[in-house]
Formats: sequence, C-alpha cells, structure tokens
Amino acid sequence: MLTLLNLIAELIEAEFGTLILQDVSVRNWVLTNIEEKDGEYRWCLNLDAVSTHLNDILAFPQFETSFHGNSLFIGGGSSPQIT
Repeated sequence: MLTLLNLIAELIEAEFGTLILQDVSVRNWVLTNIEEKDGEYRWCLNLDAVSTHLNDILAFPQFETSFHGNSLFIGGGSSPQIT
C-alpha cells in the first residue's frame, strides 16, 4: 500500500533525485510545495525554475546570527505559511 509519505518521497526523488531527501531543510521546503486537490497530489511550484537554479538555492548562505530588528511579513489571505 502506497502511503502519502511514500508518494511524496517518490515525487521528490523523481524530480530532484535521492540526495535532496538527505537535507532536512530542503526536504521540508519541498514538502510545503506539494498540494492535494481532489485526491491527487501535485507540485505547486515552478519545477523548471527550481531545476535551473537549484545550485543557487542550495548555495544560499547559512547565518550564525539572529536579526533582532522589526520585520514585516506579507502574506495572502489564503496562505497557510503565515498565521
């Protein structure tokens, strides 16, 4: 029986390969870009753009410090990302 997690893992492996599953932060980001509609799962991001710029995305620097100033978050009314 194919579980949702297995299906998602297969989608990720098919698009990005198995190495992407090893990086937790990248895997979590990818998982936020899968959506279910009418019982089917699909990507809700531009895979061509991600594939073209994956090295740039993965090369984004890690920060060892925290920002303590004011921040403004802008999100759409239907966005599950900002609550």
